[in-house]
Amino acid sequence: MDVDTGQILAVELTSSDVDNGSQGEPLLDQITAPLASFIGYRASDQAGIYGTVAKVILTLT
Repeated sequence: MDVDTGQILAVELTSSDVDNGSQGEPLLDQITAPLASFIGYRASDQAGIYGTVAKVILTLT
């Protein structure tokens, strides 16, 4: 979500049999502007998410 406008920038719906943490990369692939921060809940607290966020930040800056 863009904190200035409230606009949703990325969304990914999952079924109950999909690990929400596995959706980090598909969500971040939808972002085209530089990121100021990435906030998630427990499903996002995974080593793979941190690596994906770092890769995206380096790509967009």
